[in-house]
Amino acid sequence: MVRERIEFYLKLMNLKFEWSDEHNAFLVPYEISGHKHVIVISWSNTWLVIRTGIMKSDEVPQRYKEELYRKLLQANHDYYEFAYDMDEEGNIGISEDIFIPALTFDVFWEEFSVIPLAVKYFWERIIPSIGEAKTPSRTDWIYV
Repeated sequence: MVRERIEFYLKLMNLKFEWSDEHNAFLVPYEISGHKHVIVISWSNTWLVIRTGIMKSDEVPQRYKEELYRKLLQANHDYYEFAYDMDEEGNIGISEDIFIPALTFDVFWEEFSVIPLAVKYFWERIIPSIGEAKTPSRTDWIYV
């Protein structure tokens, strides 16, 4: 039932997407600030999670790592819906979640829309502010 609802919502939003059996999730390709990202939508019995990877750990500028993490935490504080995070490998991403019983189109649209906005903020505000805006080799990897 959740899968059909999400598929319907993605169609309402006129987004291209595909189903991944490997990840048991919808994959939504999205270009943000000149970078190709894949927004992943997965769920459990209780929570739906919408996320995308932003920067692989080996591409985080080592000289500015602490400053970058501080700016990400500050953005989480300043922008209420931003939820930058990191996986166990140190890759930087952003995730939003929805309690399944609260899942409506309006809630889904709101939470989904934060992802490209936060990624845009990352590429256009955070990275240039730390002094090293190296273009990453790849941003369209699956962040689960």
